[in-house]
Amino acid sequence: MSPEQIDIVGATWQRAASDRRRLCEALAERLPGSGPERQERAAWIIDAVSLLSPVIGRPTRFVASAGDLMARRGAVTMSDLGVDQSALLGALDELLGARDEHEQRAWSLALKLFEEAVASMCLDPFACPPGTSPPAAPAP
Repeated sequence: MSPEQIDIVGATWQRAASDRRRLCEALAERLPGSGPERQERAAWIIDAVSLLSPVIGRPTRFVASAGDLMARRGAVTMSDLGVDQSALLGALDELLGARDEHEQRAWSLALKLFEEAVASMCLDPFACPPGTSPPAAPAP
């Protein structure tokens, strides 16, 4: 991402997050589940973007922060994160109006960075859970 794209994401998020209640409502109405589940998930999305948007330009901090967020989220699928992403983009458009092509590209790149960070942490089929050893090779 270019510095300009990082600035676009930061500025867009600052405007959207300036009214947390409205943002939470706009997110929650786009999420599945019961009212309390949607509110909790919307709050997690807001906290996630608020934490990650300032560190997009610092890859080491970004990846570490994304890992911390996923640890707090608990069990989640990539499909769940896709729903979160759609809810986020829909809420931004509702609150701020349709994003222009530069904003769309900046947000697309930012979300792709998050996706790559999460995939590298969560989708390594050869990774062992902390404190365990890899399975023994089968006997010949």
